[in-house]
Formats: sequence, structure tokens, C-alpha cells
Amino acid sequence: MLKKLLLGVSSLVCIVLFAQDAAYPDKGELSLQAGAYQVRIAAQRAYTISGFEYQSFPLLAKGGANGSILTLSDRSMMIGGSNTSEQICKLILRVDGTEQPISTTLFSGNDIVLEKESLIGGFRFFTTLNLTAEGLTCKVRFNYEKEQELNYFYIFVLGWHTDMTDFLYSGKDEPVAGTLKSDGNWLFNAKIPWFALYQKQSGFGTVTAISNNIPLVQRRISLWDHKFYKKNYIFHKIPDFQKEKESAEYVFCIGAFQASEETWQATAKAAASSLQSKLPEAETAANVAK
Repeated sequence: MLKKLLLGVSSLVCIVLFAQDAAYPDKGELSLQAGAYQVRIAAQRAYTISGFEYQSFPLLAKGGANGSILTLSDRSMMIGGSNTSEQICKLILRVDGTEQPISTTLFSGNDIVLEKESLIGGFRFFTTLNLTAEGLTCKVRFNYEKEQELNYFYIFVLGWHTDMTDFLYSGKDEPVAGTLKSDGNWLFNAKIPWFALYQKQSGFGTVTAISNNIPLVQRRISLWDHKFYKKNYIFHKIPDFQKEKESAEYVFCIGAFQASEETWQATAKAAASSLQSKLPEAETAANVAK
């Protein structure tokens, strides 16, 4: 009886917060700019990332769900990344330490932080985006509030631009390089600390460094080489239900670069090393919500 009461109170709190924050725009984009980077946040997609640009070059594909995504056990639908399946409880935006009202406009600064609390199925997610002139840092953690049967638990998903032509990732002994073919194959499929994507025609590329405390399963960290996007999935172990058990915080550092076809791999490796130095000290899987 007490558990049911607590669950009801928890849901009510989110509903009340959502009602109080009804002033949050439900259409348009909130844009963040720091140095050469710009991140666009779609209001109609539950304030998830809809665009990521470096020197005005678009690194992400248009459309598609980004962020934390769950697939229901019957595979009937994916939830998260849209206003119909992710409920916003709270948003806080700070620009250079000063809190700002949430509005679909451009915010510029040296250190921009957007904190989001939301409900996706039976989980309460806490997502923080931190944009500086050095790139974007994403932090995600969650509480398990009510039992939810799932097929997949993607702790973080980003759909990179379809024009990306090459990849590089950290193999066991040395980096592994290859060409993207838009043939629907799944690449990486391993626990890797970083990966890079590159677009030959423009010379722009991106690097993602990933904290190593994520309990990975199935394809682990992978890239779906799709015709319309290059989708990066991080396959988190489906947590066993433990009421209000909080996960570890998972961190993803994302940067971009411009380099020639001859030097891009060396540039990407140097950028990866720099991004990895910004990750927190690793937590063991034993500290993660099971």
C-alpha cells in the first residue's frame, strides 16, 4: 500500500511540475552557442538534441529521436525523444552561471548548462547538457520508479549526418578505420572508449568519448550505417526493478574538428585523447543500478 502511495505521489509531483511549467514552449528550438559550436534543442521532441553544428557545419541528421530511448518488450514502439512519450518534469538553463527563462531563442555564452528531469515509461531520467568552446558534454542518470518490460534500453542515441564517409574507433591494440557505405550494417559492436566520424568533402569530423562505467549488452556501443543517418546506439543492460534505485552517472564528451583527408585520423586521435581526459574517474559496474 505504501509503495503504491509513494508511486502515486511521485507521478503527481511530476504532473504538478509539468503544469506549473506549462510556459515551456512546445514548439520551436532552443539554441545554445559557445565558441564554434551550436546545439539546437527541439521543444516538440521533449527538449532533446535536434542539431549539433561546428563552424556552421551540420554534424547530425535532420529528424529522428536522440537522447535516451527505450523499446517496449513487444517491440511495438520506441519511447523517449518526443512529447508524446517523454514527459518533461523540470528544465533549468544557466548561461555563465546565471539562470535563464526557457524560451525558443538563441543563448550564447562560454559555459551553458541545460538540466532536464523527465519521465520515460517507468524511469525518471536526469539529463544534463553542458556546452563550452571545447565541445558538448552530456550526462545521464536515472531512477527506476515502476516496473516496465523492455526489449532494449538505449541510454544514449545520436543520429549523425548521412554524409559522413569514414569512421575510426579505438580497437583492442590500435584504432580501427573504415568507410561508411549506407548499407544498413552495424559497426563497432564493442565496448569502446571513443569513436570518430569524418566527412571527406567538407573536411569536418566529430569525436565522441564515452565513460566506461556503463553496463553494456548485445551490440554494446554501435553505429547503424543507415541510408538516412549514421545512428550511434549505446545498449545499456535492462535494469532489474529496484524502486528508486539510482544509476551511476554516465558521461559522453563530444567534440568536432576540421582536417584534411591525409591528417584527419591523427587529428581525431588527438581530439579523442583530449576528450577522454575530461571524463570523470570510472565507476565500477558494481556501483551501477542492476
